[in-house]
Amino acid sequence: FYTGLNVRPLTDRLLAAMDLPRATRGLIVSSVDADSPAERAGLRAYDVIVSIADEPVATNEDVRQRLVDYRAGDTVELGVLRD
Repeated sequence: FYTGLNVRPLTDRLLAAMDLPRATRGLIVSSVDADSPAERAGLRAYDVIVSIADEPVATNEDVRQRLVDYRAGDTVELGVLRD
């Protein structure tokens, strides 16, 4: 499946730079492809994805596992920290 979303794990250094609590778990969006499902969903670079469909995510594998059952056009609720 293609989301157009490039993410990486949160590190202690990133958490400190973003002034987030060390206990924060999720993935930081490093980039969003133009005209992709992720861009159409409103995701932006430096967003932190903390959950998908109310299930916490902390790794790229978590994202794949949460999204694999959805089809193009389905609506999926994301928990996102921004700014």
